[in-house]
Amino acid sequence: MPSSRWWTPAETDFDRAAKALESETRDHDVRLTAMYADHDGVYVARPDDDPALQLWASHGADLTVPGPKGHYWGVYSWPNAGNVGGDVLLLSDEGYQVEDLERQATFAGQLALVAGQVHPWVRPVFDYASQAAAMEQLTGWIAASERLER
Repeated sequence: MPSSRWWTPAETDFDRAAKALESETRDHDVRLTAMYADHDGVYVARPDDDPALQLWASHGADLTVPGPKGHYWGVYSWPNAGNVGGDVLLLSDEGYQVEDLERQATFAGQLALVAGQVHPWVRPVFDYASQAAAMEQLTGWIAASERLER
């Protein structure tokens, strides 16, 4: 830390969490899919369009880039939902949840869903403390997950 800069405890926690995320993503190769689902299908977030996902990617997180075109979301109708990949699903707390996804014939076999590697997609406020907590949680999920595809 430069001596001319005053660091708050939250900034220190943020830097520590970012380094831990970088270390874990180097050692543990899993792809994360940030998604939302509802009666129309599955919506996979584009990492370049979401600031938190951009931040996590800048610290090594491997995030799914959806194939369907669109701003912010790659939209997969239920007949095409089987094309959604990822070793870990980050599922929005809005919309369908795990039990709902398991009832969708075209998604029920998704490897991360079957393996139980589904976690809440936390969209934290953009401050040091919130982002540090989110990265710490993400690092733990990555550490506890297995590579399932590719």
